[in-house]
Amino acid sequence: MYKHQNLENHVDPFAVRRVVVELVVLVVFLSASQQQTSREDVGPGPAAQVLFLLVKTTPSGSDKEPADR
Repeated sequence: MYKHQNLENHVDPFAVRRVVVELVVLVVFLSASQQQTSREDVGPGPAAQVLFLLVKTTPSGSDKEPADR
């Protein structure tokens, strides 16, 4: 019963992280597209590659505050 009440009032950290990641990706993409208009570059910029590696290597359970304590 306690767990059920906890789930009702709990903000999903995965949803919050996804919104933050999407905003960061949007900002990085917009700034990179403005900087790369003069270059003939096929691949993504270095910032996009670093962000992709960051998102890819982040474990799914790594939050700053443990939810179960």
